[in-house]
Amino acid sequence: MTVAPFVPVTLLKNKRYAAGLGLCVLVMGMGFSLPFLTPQLLAEVNQREAGWIGFAMVPAAVVSALLARRVLYLISFLLLSVFVGIEPVFVALFLIFGTVGQLFIQISMSNAISRTLSKEQTGVGMGLFSMVGFLSGAVSTGIYSKAVDYGAATYWIPWNPYANAAVFSNIYLALIVMTALILVIFRYFFSKETVTNIHKG
Repeated sequence: MTVAPFVPVTLLKNKRYAAGLGLCVLVMGMGFSLPFLTPQLLAEVNQREAGWIGFAMVPAAVVSALLARRVLYLISFLLLSVFVGIEPVFVALFLIFGTVGQLFIQISMSNAISRTLSKEQTGVGMGLFSMVGFLSGAVSTGIYSKAVDYGAATYWIPWNPYANAAVFSNIYLALIVMTALILVIFRYFFSKETVTNIHKG
């Protein structure tokens, strides 16, 4: 009697699905940087109370619920990295770009990854996708927390005037590099030309 291979193992042989799963880990982990790091930034650098921090988070949540179109994720991380330590009202505006961008990326990735699966694999494949996204969020918050606790002695962007905000600026700058890398990998595995070549092969 032949035993069928364990389904997730079979799924991971699909290179496009495996690449999408890897990108999911990075994207979901990066997505948690906004709701996790921003309250710490506003509390430690801007010395704001919890009520003001919550108020600063509201506009991004409202706009992300209303918009479902492309907004560059990079803009949010770039603005936060360069102007980290600025007044919370501007941080609230920067978060709008990131939150809407995150929403768009998650929808795009979910759609692209689902198209790599056969009908028989869709249930398990998308379930695994969701589980990996959840776990990456949990792991990433631990990494961000450690990085903030460790601190940073120097700025990677030297012209920021806020001396106690270097670690946040550096984290956001690293996320810019990761976002650019994700976009390159996503284009490679999920461009129309790649999909056509894979189907022909």
